[in-house]
Amino acid sequence: MFKEIILQPSADLVLLLDILKAVTLMIFLPGLGILLGTGWTGFCMLTAARSEGNEEGMRKAAAILSKFQLGGGKSFIFTSFPLLSLAIIYAQTLYGTESGLGAAVLMSFGLAVFSTWVWNQYLKSVEEEQFFKRTLEGLSSSAMIHEIKGKLHETTESQGLHGSIGLVGLSLAAMFGFACMDLVLHPAKWENFTIISLTISVSFWMEYFWFLCLGFALSGVAIMSEFRNSDECLARMGQAMAGYSALGLPLLGLISAFALPAAVFTPVLVAVSVLGLIFLIFALGSVFSAMGRGMMASGTLVLLCLLVTSSADAVKLTLAFRNATHHHLSKVMKVAPDKGEHQ
Repeated sequence: MFKEIILQPSADLVLLLDILKAVTLMIFLPGLGILLGTGWTGFCMLTAARSEGNEEGMRKAAAILSKFQLGGGKSFIFTSFPLLSLAIIYAQTLYGTESGLGAAVLMSFGLAVFSTWVWNQYLKSVEEEQFFKRTLEGLSSSAMIHEIKGKLHETTESQGLHGSIGLVGLSLAAMFGFACMDLVLHPAKWENFTIISLTISVSFWMEYFWFLCLGFALSGVAIMSEFRNSDECLARMGQAMAGYSALGLPLLGLISAFALPAAVFTPVLVAVSVLGLIFLIFALGSVFSAMGRGMMASGTLVLLCLLVTSSADAVKLTLAFRNATHHHLSKVMKVAPDKGEHQ
């Protein structure tokens, strides 16, 4: 699929791919993390409130979704395009092999595109539902009330289905993206893998759960900062979500690091990982210190610390990727084989 567009590797191209991967992950990790974190939070809150007939709870859930979810084409920047970028990077880096890793990431990209579109339909229906409810409050005509209620029923009829398909699809797309990121660290598996073998890896699952915890932690900080002056209940919920989600990051990161192949470790990689851990500790200290005093933590400080931690992880994954592919790239850059030749 990619054989017609990939190029013979060169030192400049390899450097460009490294930079592109680091930037891609710096966008992908926090961007999709926040969309999934706030998306699952708002979706679950709205579903629970609807089953209880709790209008106030539904309003709060809709407020979370409207504040932090990107409608239209903007959401594709964080959900889909990073996976397309990774597919091209992997196909280009594994030049000279018969690996289908780039195509596998491209399938994750396709799933992300479809899921984002479905999720956007859900967000649109939630906005319409809130609009129709506000309209009903100001109506006195029974005929118009009946008409608006009919539209409201049509809007909410398939809402839950769209929401669940969209979120599950995006979560799976991210999961398979991380599985491919982990596979590239094991050269022996490049040309012989299946969907099952992709997911049989401790380092993959730890990195994926790390990503989910990061997403919910960032989402909690965002909710805390947005509602601290308007809704204390939501703000405190956000602070608790940020603290307890971030609490799992050190252990998951440690297990993930020890589960990586020994060949990818370098002093620089370890230093970057330690830097991310230091800023994570600052974030945790700020949140739990504020919670212990019954106060609200500084959203700006915690957000910056978590973003530095996320960026450090992006650099760590890029360095591990480069270390794992160094031997292969050295061969294809020196030998310069035909594109169809197996190395």
